[in-house]
Amino acid sequence: MPNVSMFEFTAAEIGFAQQIITKLFYNYAIADVQIIKRPITRTYLENDVVNFAGGDYKIIGVTTDDRRQEVIRIVNEA
Repeated sequence: MPNVSMFEFTAAEIGFAQQIITKLFYNYAIADVQIIKRPITRTYLENDVVNFAGGDYKIIGVTTDDRRQEVIRIVNEA
């Protein structure tokens, strides 16, 4: 039985989030997903510079370990 992994990413627009989720489902890359609407801000340090990133929608989902890289690829290509 495969192990389960959770993933999350943010999107600025609901249509964009739904487009990615649809592609993930059609590729059998995810088992479940939830969209949470709220302003999300992430603060991180990169090359000694403080950066801010985020979106209005947080997408949280479940996949199997053997499909994890496919989820990452599809989200990165969107």
